[in-house]
Parts: sequence; C-alpha cells; structure tokens
Amino acid sequence: DRNRPYKYDSYEFELRPLITVSGYPGETGYTSINEVSRVLGSFIDIAKISGNQINLLTKESLFLINEQQNIDQEMINAIKRNEFNLVYQPRVNMRTGNIAGCEALIRWNNQSLGNISPAVFIPRAEATGFIHSITDWVIATAGIANKQMVKKFGDTFTTGVNLSAVNIRSPGLPAKIEAITKEYEITPQCFDFEVTESLLSEDSKVVIDTLTAIRNSGAQTALDDFGTGYSSLSLLTYLPLDYLKIDQAFTQRLDQPESDRDIRIVRAIRDLGYACNLEIIAEGMETQKQVDVLLKDIDVSFGQGYFFGKPMALEAFMDTF
Repeated sequence: DRNRPYKYDSYEFELRPLITVSGYPGETGYTSINEVSRVLGSFIDIAKISGNQINLLTKESLFLINEQQNIDQEMINAIKRNEFNLVYQPRVNMRTGNIAGCEALIRWNNQSLGNISPAVFIPRAEATGFIHSITDWVIATAGIANKQMVKKFGDTFTTGVNLSAVNIRSPGLPAKIEAITKEYEITPQCFDFEVTESLLSEDSKVVIDTLTAIRNSGAQTALDDFGTGYSSLSLLTYLPLDYLKIDQAFTQRLDQPESDRDIRIVRAIRDLGYACNLEIIAEGMETQKQVDVLLKDIDVSFGQGYFFGKPMALEAFMDTF
C-alpha cells in the first residue's frame, strides 16, 4: 500500500511515488541512453520540486538542468574562494527600542555567475548535500561576528541562524554545532537556530529530537514563518522552542485600511505563543504604522524588518547601531 507510512526504528516516513519519463531522440535531441542517464539525477531533483508525480523531460527541463549543473560546479569551491558572505538584519526589543539581536543571512557573489539568490542556490545545496558545508561556515562566521556584537550590545545579544530541512534531518548536527563552537571559542548561548513551520509537517520526531539536543547545548531555537504552514497547533505545546516568528504576510497588512481582522489574527498568534512560554518576533515590519499597531494593539516582544534596518555587512551593522 503506497499510502501506508513506512516505519524505521522509532521514526515514521511517508513515501510518495515519483515517475520521470524521457524518450530519445524525441524533443531533447538525445540519441543514446547514456546521454539521458547523464542528466537523470538533476531531472529527478526538478521533478521533486515540481510536485507532479509524473514528469516528462523537455527542452525547458534541459535548460534548468544546465543552469543547476553550473551552480553545482561553482558552489564546490565557493567557500575556498571566499565568495559567500553574511549580512545581518537587526532585531529590536519593541518595549525598549534597543537592539536585541540579529538574523544572519547568506549571500553569494560568484566570479562567473554573478550574484545568485539564496532562493536559487540553497535548494541546490540541499540537493547535493553541500548545505552541510555551507551551514558549518555560516555558524562559524556568524559566531565570530557575534563576539564583536556582544561587546557593544551586551551578553544577551543573539544571532539567528537558519537551518534547512536537510540540516535538521542529519543526526550529527548537534555534535557539529558543539564542535564548531569549541573550535572557534564561541558561546552556544549566542545563537538562536531557526527552522520553518513547514518542517513540522514531516518527521516531527526527528525535528523535536534535534531541536532538543541543540537547546541542551545552551543555544536557543525559533520557529520561523509561523502561520504560513500546515503544522498541527498541538505541536507547539511540546516543541523545544524559545521564539515564535510571525510571518511578514501578517504584519505587512497591519497598516491597511481593512486591517481589523489581521490585527485579531496576529493577536491570536501572540496569545498562542505566550501560552506556550515563547517570545514573539514580528517579521517584515516596514512602516511606522505597522510598528505602532504592534506596540499599542498587539504588544509583541521583538520586531524585525526594513523599518529597523535592511540586512547589512558586519561593519555597517556595527557603525549603524
């Protein structure tokens, strides 16, 4: 039965059939099975993203495959070439107005391909497994930068680092974080590791076990983009979390003429978070009116968005705040 979950050890997985179809010579112009086999792995990655269970290899697919292969090839040496860099977006204590932390965001400027969006290269890094090397680099770089930030903003200043689904499913992640913090003499308490709500709809036990181990090391954890996924609300009652981040899809509507309903929704999310002993972070704040509403009508702990500051290099961050 293909709809029956597959159980391994204490974990449960859902299996979903995926069929990829290619003919030759056909539309692609291929004349041998060897040529088809050369792009099969990349085509399967594209098929997974499409959401379709049956996928046909076309000229458009080949264009995407060639683009992905270029990215994959360039990414191998990106760390060695110092092509990655981090930018930091401030997080503000809404009650005091003080800088309370930041979120570290990765950027990639490649010597051949130029600036590549994280929305493009992160999925490729996940598909190839290179995401583990990138995450290691981000943790080390953000941790070293946090040392400077703590000196200026105080010991409670924390840096948010995003973890992908591939990271979370790796059983060695907590040990890797511990090894990096020891190697660079970084305090684990300086981090809050963020996972997206969509992760909770699959392998929730794996996510919970990993987040628990991370928190046991002294680091904090956050649930990002809350309100846009499909996870069960009951998960919040036992997830090992410290922060709940309200997605910008909600906060950016708070300054609209018909915003009463959105205010009630954000207030309900806030109440839910507080009931679970979580601090609330409102993302995507861009206008003074949004800030005023969140302060007077909703009362959240922290705010983040272009109103307070765009993501910026470390030097600019230290000079600006």
